[in-house]
Amino acid sequence: FLFKRLRFIIILCSFIFLSGLQKGSDAAELKQSAPFTFFVGEDLLYNVSYGFIDLGTVRMKTLESFEEDGVKLYRLQSWIDSYSGVPFVDLHVVYESHIDEEGYPHHFISRTKDKEKWYYTKYDFDNQKNKIYLRRGEGTKDECTKYNFFDTISTSSNYQDGLSIFYYARRKSGRNGFEIIPTYQDDKKSTAEINFTDQSEETEIDAAENPFQTKFLKGVANFIGVFGLTGGFRGWFSDDETRIPIIAKLNVIIGSVTLELIEWKRGNWQTNNRKKN
Repeated sequence: FLFKRLRFIIILCSFIFLSGLQKGSDAAELKQSAPFTFFVGEDLLYNVSYGFIDLGTVRMKTLESFEEDGVKLYRLQSWIDSYSGVPFVDLHVVYESHIDEEGYPHHFISRTKDKEKWYYTKYDFDNQKNKIYLRRGEGTKDECTKYNFFDTISTSSNYQDGLSIFYYARRKSGRNGFEIIPTYQDDKKSTAEINFTDQSEETEIDAAENPFQTKFLKGVANFIGVFGLTGGFRGWFSDDETRIPIIAKLNVIIGSVTLELIEWKRGNWQTNNRKKN
């Protein structure tokens, strides 16, 4: 049951090695670097490993852009899947977030498969009223057929969800600064602390012929996930306008989980650097 025990860690690595700048945070003034740009059609695939054991994959896509109430939003999805060879595990989770160009979420939907059922959680963020509207229900792989739980959460600042925080971190990587980020995940308020740096490093991965020039960040998640898992994290982002995460590591009680980029698609970005089979 290793993969299930590390499910939250996998999600955390992919979406929290990361961060978001929030109203009222203790962020130091950040040194400006090349601006991050969204790219519709971007497709990033990561291998998830625990030591020498490959657990599964995390795939992240930018599907489309659209307008809602005069605000441009990006529809983003992530798929978390265990490998078929991992014993006793059949894990499939889908995250979807609609975020604005500043990196703040407006809607968040999670779908989790348990045997033949899909369970849904939806957050609607109303930052003008400082509210998060929560719904839970169940349905098919493609849609929730019935919501059976509703709640309203009061907030005092803009919160990040489990996926939007990933993209906000990309916007901020490569700058010097410290931030405390309010997050709303697993129906709980929490925070993460991020130390952004302009520290440059060469980062190698198996899927690339040549090293990537990257910027480094590190931080601590101040909340406890499933089975009490929590801890520090580190991330290396490409040093260009894409800010693509190349590797992420999260320290946990039983070791360290690693996410490593294995496939990518973003226009002509690094197309000549893919390792030849």
